[in-house]
Amino acid sequence: MDKSEYNEHHLRLSEQAYLEMARLYDFSTVECAKNGKIKSIEEIHEEAYNIIVQN
Repeated sequence: MDKSEYNEHHLRLSEQAYLEMARLYDFSTVECAKNGKIKSIEEIHEEAYNIIVQN
Protein backbone atom coordinates (compact mmCIF):
# COMPACT_ATOMS: atom_id res chain seq x y z
CA MET A 1 0.00 0.00 0.00
CA ASP A 2 1.11 3.55 -0.61
CA LYS A 3 0.99 6.37 1.95
CA SER A 4 -2.51 7.49 1.03
CA GLU A 5 -3.90 4.01 1.60
CA TYR A 6 -2.76 4.13 5.23
CA ASN A 7 -4.70 7.34 5.84
CA GLU A 8 -8.26 6.39 6.81
CA HIS A 9 -9.53 9.96 6.42
CA HIS A 10 -8.19 10.08 2.86
CA LEU A 11 -9.81 6.71 2.07
CA ARG A 12 -13.20 7.88 3.35
CA LEU A 13 -13.00 11.11 1.33
CA SER A 14 -12.03 9.12 -1.75
CA GLU A 15 -14.98 6.80 -1.28
CA GLN A 16 -17.34 9.76 -0.93
CA ALA A 17 -15.97 11.29 -4.14
CA TYR A 18 -16.41 8.06 -6.11
CA LEU A 19 -19.94 7.54 -4.80
CA GLU A 20 -20.83 11.13 -5.70
CA MET A 21 -19.53 10.62 -9.25
CA ALA A 22 -21.53 7.39 -9.52
CA ARG A 23 -24.69 9.28 -8.53
CA LEU A 24 -23.97 12.20 -10.87
CA TYR A 25 -23.35 9.99 -13.89
CA ASP A 26 -25.88 7.26 -13.00
CA PHE A 27 -23.19 4.57 -12.68
CA SER A 28 -23.90 1.30 -10.93
CA THR A 29 -21.85 0.43 -7.87
CA VAL A 30 -20.85 -2.89 -6.35
CA GLU A 31 -21.04 -3.38 -2.61
CA CYS A 32 -17.88 -5.27 -1.68
CA ALA A 33 -18.85 -5.89 1.94
CA LYS A 34 -21.86 -7.39 3.67
CA ASN A 35 -22.58 -7.20 7.40
CA GLY A 36 -19.12 -5.75 8.02
CA LYS A 37 -17.25 -8.51 6.19
CA ILE A 38 -15.57 -8.27 2.80
CA LYS A 39 -17.30 -10.43 0.20
CA SER A 40 -15.39 -13.11 -1.66
CA ILE A 41 -13.90 -12.38 -5.06
CA GLU A 42 -16.50 -14.67 -6.57
CA GLU A 43 -19.39 -12.78 -4.94
CA ILE A 44 -18.04 -9.43 -6.10
CA HIS A 45 -17.45 -10.80 -9.60
CA GLU A 46 -20.99 -12.16 -9.78
CA GLU A 47 -22.51 -8.84 -8.72
CA ALA A 48 -20.38 -6.89 -11.23
CA TYR A 49 -21.16 -9.40 -13.98
CA ASN A 50 -24.90 -9.17 -13.32
CA ILE A 51 -24.77 -5.36 -13.53
CA ILE A 52 -22.92 -5.55 -16.86
CA VAL A 53 -25.29 -8.14 -18.32
CA GLN A 54 -28.35 -6.09 -17.35
CA ASN A 55 -27.03 -2.98 -19.12
